[in-house]
Amino acid sequence: MSPWLQVGATFLVGVLTATGALLGVRMNGRVGDRATEQREAQGRREEWSKRFYEILAYVVDESPRKRAAGLHLMSALAESDLAGPDELKLMGVLADRVLNPLLREIEQGAHTDVQVDDGSTQHA
Repeated sequence: MSPWLQVGATFLVGVLTATGALLGVRMNGRVGDRATEQREAQGRREEWSKRFYEILAYVVDESPRKRAAGLHLMSALAESDLAGPDELKLMGVLADRVLNPLLREIEQGAHTDVQVDDGSTQHA
């Protein structure tokens, strides 16, 4: 057996081993990146949901001031970076079924109530 053949075979085995190790590292890195992305997305969803339910309590409150603040905060939440496609769908359904009727109710109440100088409200 030629000494060059033995050197060539050793070199080839070394190259194949290094290539296999690099491929393994790259694949493992991609799996780790995906897992990190999934954890971050889950964290964003949880934070958005937490804020959504806190703001929703204001939106359905009896106080007109809290309602107005809640509606303003809800629109800001819809525009936040935390809102993903599913959250935006939820906001659309909420707007159609809850917020729009609530806004109509508030507008009708604003047209029928008149503020009097003593601070009380009277219906017109």
